[in-house]
Formats: sequence, C-alpha cells, structure tokens
Amino acid sequence: MENKKQATAEKFRERITNWQSSGKSKMEFCKANGINYQSFLYWIKKIKDAGGENKFQELQVKDVEINSTELLSVCFPNHCVIKIHGAVPVQFLTALVASCK
Repeated sequence: MENKKQATAEKFRERITNWQSSGKSKMEFCKANGINYQSFLYWIKKIKDAGGENKFQELQVKDVEINSTELLSVCFPNHCVIKIHGAVPVQFLTALVASCK
C-alpha cells in the first residue's frame, strides 16, 4: 500500500512541476491534461505541507549581446520578466522576485 501512495505522490509531484512550467492556471492545466481539479488541489496542498514544494526553478541562460547593458533577465512561467541592467540591492531583488510568483 505504501508503494502505491509513493507512486501517486511522485506522479502528482511531476504533474505539479509540469503545471508550474506550463504558464497555465491550475484549472486550465487540469482540463488540458484530464486531471481532476479537486485532486490536483489536494495534492498541491499535501506536497506543500509535507515540505515537498519545489522552491527552485530551472533557469535558462542565454548569450548576452556585446552591446547590451542587460546583466540578468529572469522569465517566470506566468510570463513575468525581470531585466536587470545594473547593481541592485539583494533585498529589492528578493521582493521583486517574490511579487512575480
């Protein structure tokens, strides 16, 4: 029985990761993938409460044009983009990233 629970939890972890990178709302993602919306919400909460929430997001690094003053560009799944052109205090950057989640 424990293996079945672990397999289900792993399946939903993968689904949650796919949803986070899809840029879709939870409802849109569930409809597009034939997932029961209430079950999906249950597993998001269950995994988050168990400390299984993935707090890291893969970053794609692109070459910067030689003439560009852009030091860093971060694109979120929700299409929010942060472009940094100079020195920025860490506290400001932290607050900015948190507001785009």
